[in-house]
Amino acid sequence: MALQCDVTTSDGIVVSDAYIRPKFEVRKKVDEDDVKTAYLFVECEVYQSQALANAHGSRTLQVLDVDRFKGAWDSEGGGLEVQGYALMKAQPALADATDV
Repeated sequence: MALQCDVTTSDGIVVSDAYIRPKFEVRKKVDEDDVKTAYLFVECEVYQSQALANAHGSRTLQVLDVDRFKGAWDSEGGGLEVQGYALMKAQPALADATDV
């Protein structure tokens, strides 16, 4: 699963239909009161196209708006991918993204 949308690189170059492949991870943090909180982290690899994403050695694009996200993890809220994609689609930079 991945997303596709127009992005602007950190150098100001507009890339139409960039291919965004996410990695999801849940990390737990213990605060000062010994309370554990779980967070969902989404790290995105952004490529110029899906073909380049699947090519060995392709370079990722630097897109600060789409680089990584952090949100609350809900153990009852569905699987990792379900919550990860929901978090991604809630980001303003990915509001017009389509599933690919």
